[in-house]
Amino acid sequence: MLQATTDRESMLATLTPLCRGVEPDILHDFVSRMDQDYFAVFPPALIATHIALAAHLTPDHPCEVRFAKLDRGRWTITIIAYDYFSEFATICGLLSAFGLNIEEGRIFTSAETDPPRPARASTSYGQRPKPQSRPGLTRKKIVDVFTVIPTEKQPFTAAEQNRLTEQLSRMILLLDDNQFDEARQQVNRQLVEHLGKRRSSFSGLLHTVHITFDNSQSAT
Repeated sequence: MLQATTDRESMLATLTPLCRGVEPDILHDFVSRMDQDYFAVFPPALIATHIALAAHLTPDHPCEVRFAKLDRGRWTITIIAYDYFSEFATICGLLSAFGLNIEEGRIFTSAETDPPRPARASTSYGQRPKPQSRPGLTRKKIVDVFTVIPTEKQPFTAAEQNRLTEQLSRMILLLDDNQFDEARQQVNRQLVEHLGKRRSSFSGLLHTVHITFDNSQSAT
């Protein structure tokens, strides 16, 4: 436990000069609660970028999405958001609905906040003012980084990226409103529409598949 605390303090010292535009409470909250393995996966400069994205999160704006091209066929999609029930399935379904094959996914979630210590309601000097917490600061957050390959021959254009960002933001707002079934149905509808387009564009014939069973090889 002491080693983990020391590691986080060291990471905080490393990240502070890289996060000059980020408020100290946001930086400290991210470093103190994010999954320990996360800090071993990404370099400090990229972690600072993730923290800068997390700084934009608010209850009315619960996710940030960024795209980066790796090579001719692969993209990195980074999603920083509040944590929700069924969120991972929603994200993966939406990526598939946009014709993106997930090659790799690195998924991290921050820990719950420690319960606040009880404070006396008043002192000898009168009512104790309640500290004003930044909206959304203590909510659990995710850092999901996907490596994807477009399954279609068409390029993954800026227009498609904007459309994916808008759709993902809309789905996460539904999750934020506890409309889990509605989010699932909308993603499923888009996925079915995408598969329908792929099927209509396929004109080739599949080779016949022959399957035989040899029960003599196994009693079961």
